Amino acid sequence: MQDVYLAMHITAGLPMRSLQGQSWSRKGATIQLSGIIETGSHDWLPYVPIWPGFTVNTLFYAAILWLLIPGPFALRRFIRRLIRQRRGHCPTCGYDRRHGEHEACPECGVTA
Repeated sequence: MQDVYLAMHITAGLPMRSLQGQSWSRKGATIQLSGIIETGSHDWLPYVPIWPGFTVNTLFYAAILWLLIPGPFALRRFIRRLIRQRRGHCPTCGYDRRHGEHEACPECGVTA
């Protein structure tokens, strides 16, 4: 009777698959792991990167972190500049430029 081998290709990652590894077993006993860290009895963690998925995941999670951390501050600065311009003030420092004849702000030198 021939021995039966089981080969498994394991991938992980969200939103795209970004890590991979292989496992070979015979009669229920694992004989070789390639690109996998065994963390428990049947818990495996692949660690060989799949580069397109790894790149997309990195950009995806970086965008989420930017939206959560510096994004609100950038939005607040943008809104503040718009309000200052509508009121006739310098968008950078807030100096009242409604009655001035100069193109550049006398306080900070920015041309608006």
